[in-house]
Amino acid sequence: MCGFSNARRLSTPSQLRCWPAAGSWLAGWCVWVVMAGPAAYGQNPFGDSPTSDNPFGSSDQPAAAAQPGSPFGGLAPAAPAQPAADNPAASTTDAAAEDDPNPVVQLLRQSPPQTPQEMAQGLEWMMRFQRWDEIRRLLDDVATRNWSLEQLSQLANSGDPALWVRLSTVDAGLSDAQRALIDTILAAPGKMGQDPAWLDGWIDKLADPQPGQRRLAQVRLRDGGRAAIIRLLGRLLAGDSQVAPGMLAGTVAEFGSDGIEALKAACLVSDAERAGRVFLGMAEVPGKAFSAELGAGLGSSVLSSATREALAESLQKRYASLPTAAEIAAFLAGRFRSQLDSYQQTRTSELPTANVVWRPTVDGRAVEAVAASEKDRRLEAVAQL
Repeated sequence: MCGFSNARRLSTPSQLRCWPAAGSWLAGWCVWVVMAGPAAYGQNPFGDSPTSDNPFGSSDQPAAAAQPGSPFGGLAPAAPAQPAADNPAASTTDAAAEDDPNPVVQLLRQSPPQTPQEMAQGLEWMMRFQRWDEIRRLLDDVATRNWSLEQLSQLANSGDPALWVRLSTVDAGLSDAQRALIDTILAAPGKMGQDPAWLDGWIDKLADPQPGQRRLAQVRLRDGGRAAIIRLLGRLLAGDSQVAPGMLAGTVAEFGSDGIEALKAACLVSDAERAGRVFLGMAEVPGKAFSAELGAGLGSSVLSSATREALAESLQKRYASLPTAAEIAAFLAGRFRSQLDSYQQTRTSELPTANVVWRPTVDGRAVEAVAASEKDRRLEAVAQL
């Protein structure tokens, strides 16, 4: 394993193989621990130093403030250790940690995760080692912390999606309370996504100058589902002073068919000025999902001449030439026949799939999702043309 016969006391070969991400530093640490002897257990192989790599990044705190032996980098200073005679509980915990043959488990017990991100990393470690006992212990730790909805959402988003899937399906001996906790963690991002203030906060970040931050905002907004789509479209229709129309429309389109159909419905709001902002936003979205709508916009008698000119100018940046009025009419007629054929296929045989239809609201100023059958959804596509 590490080239030393007595290295088996640290970890089994199968355990090392099931953690590929940590293989390099763990193999090196095996050599270091064996050569350094028992004193090595009192040092921090994860600490921020010129000679060791911290898998959790460098701490912002001074090195002196880092908690000794912490696998999560610089945490708050630990409370002064009590003598074993005065603190039997701590003595028992330390003894149990040292008795475990896995050095990562030892560190995780001695320096428990403090943040949602660290907790997710600790759970992933133990999942790779298949240490279900430690996973149960960490879940109980989460339950006792009474974390807020935002912290539970951070925990869900920090963990690999496969982690939560496996925890929900594998026979890890979880109690009903622990399984309920996992369900709560998985539901947290969706609940956070219903908060208008939370949604606006991430929408504002779509204007961040850093591409990575804009992409992160798009990913987080997906947690809001249809509530996020409605809020994004609301700001697009109203004319957002902070986020560009193309960014708002592109973010909505990334929700897939839900977002695409919502954008198409937004083109039909009764206020021509509000609808014009949707057309201009869609003109910047890559792909051909909105070909019919953009073609109709170019020849629209509802949109103002200024909006049509701006739309043509935007499209000319992407295409060498624009279609003529006759070409647009022929294209829309073909699309109408295609949508009508699609509707006819479901008119006499109801499909069991539940769907929603995106339509303008009664006041004609926004859009809403209405529960409908697949037949109604296809009929709505015909009506929009």
